[in-house]
Amino acid sequence: MINENILLKLEQHAVIIRKYDLGDENYFYSKFPEVNKADIEVIWNKTMIKIRNREIIKTSDELNQTELIFVRKRFWQFENNAKKLYEYLLSEFDYKNLKLDDEKIERKFRNLIANKFLELNFNEIKKELKKNAEIIKLQKKDKESKIINFIVFILIMSFFFGSSIYRIGLTVYDGLTPVETLTERIHERSKYKFNGSFCNDGSISHSQGQGSCSWHDGVNYKFYEGDYAKSIDECKIEAIKSSWIDDLFTDNPFDGINWVGEIKMINSNETWKTRINCKSENEISLYYPNTECSGILQKTHQIDNKIYYREKLDAGQNICTNKGQVIIEIRENDLIFYYCWPYDSIIVARGILKKEK
Repeated sequence: MINENILLKLEQHAVIIRKYDLGDENYFYSKFPEVNKADIEVIWNKTMIKIRNREIIKTSDELNQTELIFVRKRFWQFENNAKKLYEYLLSEFDYKNLKLDDEKIERKFRNLIANKFLELNFNEIKKELKKNAEIIKLQKKDKESKIINFIVFILIMSFFFGSSIYRIGLTVYDGLTPVETLTERIHERSKYKFNGSFCNDGSISHSQGQGSCSWHDGVNYKFYEGDYAKSIDECKIEAIKSSWIDDLFTDNPFDGINWVGEIKMINSNETWKTRINCKSENEISLYYPNTECSGILQKTHQIDNKIYYREKLDAGQNICTNKGQVIIEIRENDLIFYYCWPYDSIIVARGILKKEK
C-alpha cells in the first residue's frame, strides 16, 4: 500500500520520463520494482493520456563546443531543487518562436534538467518507500502484539477463574478461526450424541418412548444420534458473530457483503442505481440496474482507506462507458463510490453505498 505523497512523486516521475522521451513503461517499472505492477500501469496509462506525442520534447546533440559550455554553465547555475526543476520542465516550450540555435540549446538544457530531476526524485521516492515499508511493518507488528497480549490476558484470567477455563478457551479458539472454518466446526458440534426428543418448552429428553417430555409440554420432535441440531445457515450466522479473525487480520470490512446505492453526476442531475456484490476485496461484481450493464471491478491499488478499481463490463458495453476508474472509500458504516472516466483521475460522479438488507 502506497501513500498519497509517494503516488504523487511517482506520477511526476512518469510525466518527465514520458515528456522528455527518457524511457517507456518497462523502464519506469524497472526503477521501482518494489511498487505493485498494477499501480505502475495505472500511473503510466494516466501519463500517456496527459502527455500526447506532440508534447514530447526530445534533446538535441547537434551543439558545438561553445553552445555546450553555455548549456552546462546555465545548468550548474540552476537551482538544485526537485520542485523548481519540475515546474520548469512543465513550463511552455514554444520552439516556433525560437531561432534554430536557441531551440537546440533549450532542448539540451531541458534534457539535462530532466535527468537531474529524475535523479533527485528517484532518491526521494526510495526514501519514502523505505519509510512506508517500515511503517507497515510496525503496524503489522503492533497488531500481532495486541493479539498476543489479548491471548495472554485471557490465559491469565482463565488461571484465576478456573471454572470458566474451557468456556473462555473455546471463545478464544473460535474467535481466532475464519468464518467458513468456524461454520463447519459449529455444525459438527451441533450433532446429537444420543437418541432423544426435543420438548415443546425447549428442553431435551434422553427418551423417545411413551411419557417423554410429559413434564415439558410434550414432544416437539424426535432426533437420533448423528443428526444435526442446527442448519448450516444457522451455524454461519453464529460463526460470523463469534469470529474475530476478519477484524484482526484484514483491513477489508466488506467480505461477503452486498452494497447498494445511487450515484450522481457532479455537474448534472443524472443519477443511476449501483449494486456491488463482494466475495472479497479482490472479487467484486458490479451491476447498474437502470441500464442492465454489469461486470466486475478489478483492484489496481489502495491508498489508505481508498481502494482503486478498474471497471470491466461484460454486458451492456454499447450502453455504458467501459473501463472507468472506480474509487471506493471505506467509511464507518458506508462506502463512498467515486467514478472517473477511463484513464482519467478527475471524479465525475459519486454516491453513498449502504449494506443491502
